[in-house]
Amino acid sequence: VFNEKNNFNKTLHITGRLYGTNNKNRKDTIRMDQIHFYKDRLNLLLSMQYTSLKYYKGMQIFDLGRSEFVPTGFNIGIVGGYEWCKIQPAGYMEIFGNYSYFNRENEHYYGASLTLATFLNKENGFNRGLLNVTAQHISNPLPLGDFTYRIYSNATYTKGFKRYPNEYLFMTDNEIRGFKADSLFGGHKMGLSIGATALSPVLKYDF
Repeated sequence: VFNEKNNFNKTLHITGRLYGTNNKNRKDTIRMDQIHFYKDRLNLLLSMQYTSLKYYKGMQIFDLGRSEFVPTGFNIGIVGGYEWCKIQPAGYMEIFGNYSYFNRENEHYYGASLTLATFLNKENGFNRGLLNVTAQHISNPLPLGDFTYRIYSNATYTKGFKRYPNEYLFMTDNEIRGFKADSLFGGHKMGLSIGATALSPVLKYDF
């Protein structure tokens, strides 16, 4: 394990972004309930993020067979901005946070994140919002004969609120198996996954 005095890392990031879309060749009218990426618009975003992390030495967690730096700590941030467009100009607000913890004694890893984002205008107040919550757990190395294995568990919940009538949330390809992911859609979704990785004795040594 690295010396704790040397692995504290506290940073404050302030960033900005300016981007837009201009569809000069599109002659038909874009309705409010259509995908907003087709609209002529200009977006300005400013964000501030504070991060406090420690890094511990681990092995066979994210990168099999190699020593790695495992983060423990948190980051929180806010995003503000404005979208100029002909149909419905609006402000934008977002808050987010992430937390991770690595237990050096039993090598369990825990992670969680929360994001809440929304547009804001005079006519509709808060609208086109999104809430996203995730949780993650990685087990300690478990013996199985000459092998060891880890169990990876993930849970995600996403909910949209006051969105456009045809603006849905879709499952992504890595969230579902067996049929096309875009055949399922709605106003909120939950995903649960669990997997395991078996490690042979050869992989117990760093290289």
